[in-house]
Amino acid sequence: MRIAIPDEQGVGGQVERRVGLAPREVGALVRSGHAVVVQTGAGEGAGFADAEYEEAGARVVHRRAEVLIGAELVLCLGWLHPDEVGLLDAGAQVLSLGWLEMAPPAVRRAFQEAGVRYRSAHGFQDDTGAWPVIAAMSRICGMLAPQIAARMLESTGPGRVGVLLGRLPGVAPAEVAILGGGTLGFHAARAFAGIGASVHLLDPDPARLEAIADALPPNVITMHSTPSTIARSLSFANVLIGAARVPDQRAPLLVRETQVRQMRQGSAILDFSISEGGCVETSRPIASPDDVYAVHGVQHFAMPNVASLVARTATKQLSQTLLPFVRQIAGGAA
Repeated sequence: MRIAIPDEQGVGGQVERRVGLAPREVGALVRSGHAVVVQTGAGEGAGFADAEYEEAGARVVHRRAEVLIGAELVLCLGWLHPDEVGLLDAGAQVLSLGWLEMAPPAVRRAFQEAGVRYRSAHGFQDDTGAWPVIAAMSRICGMLAPQIAARMLESTGPGRVGVLLGRLPGVAPAEVAILGGGTLGFHAARAFAGIGASVHLLDPDPARLEAIADALPPNVITMHSTPSTIARSLSFANVLIGAARVPDQRAPLLVRETQVRQMRQGSAILDFSISEGGCVETSRPIASPDDVYAVHGVQHFAMPNVASLVARTATKQLSQTLLPFVRQIAGGAA
């Protein structure tokens, strides 16, 4: 199979530094008899040079059209533009991290008219029923949460609050509320707890809360998620993490604008559910951490492709997770 890896130009203003596959996984596909074509500079944002792809057996070309024409499988992070979809032959497949349902209408029409199949890697499930690609990126996002929140709470940050997340003698630690105890929420709670923050994790599933309480240290307090417990957590939180999602559905809207108005001035909301519509009413997608904005004096971070902030790590993790599914598609088994 001819597999194409174009550079990532970003969709909807998003800055994307990850790449479809790292050189190691490209080499594995080449050794299996597949032809891989990579666009010049595709791996630069993740720290992978063209020479590494060439050493792995890929052919590196300059023009984006040259990468796409004749491709049977395209690996990308966002959507292709409508005119690029038209470069593909009927029957070709595009494997991406985006959901086609959220693409602009012109993109959806282009796929339908060209007879090209679009597949979202987020929809892949393993034999246990889990979503490994979502889990892989969620772990990274959860571990990144304290780094992002810490910058937002610095005196030089947009909120100018000057609050340290961790614990010091005689000074109370920051209060963190996490809505959702899935992969992202769990790893965020563990990361915040590790630096000494006081963490309140809310989830509607009692069994999940019990497992989290057993696995994490005492400074993680688990609570059954209800409108009243959410409201109570918002009243004291320095940081609110939105980590709620429902498979194949819009994220539940858990925090209304009236509740944001009542939060601490300068506090930070990190809505990691924004790719599914967001779980905070005042959230809107941003392209980078520089675009953090305030509503009613509360800072908002809602970046859909958070994992691209650590593009090299994220690409390695994504490539390892994707490779078995790419092999299935390339072998005609999926």
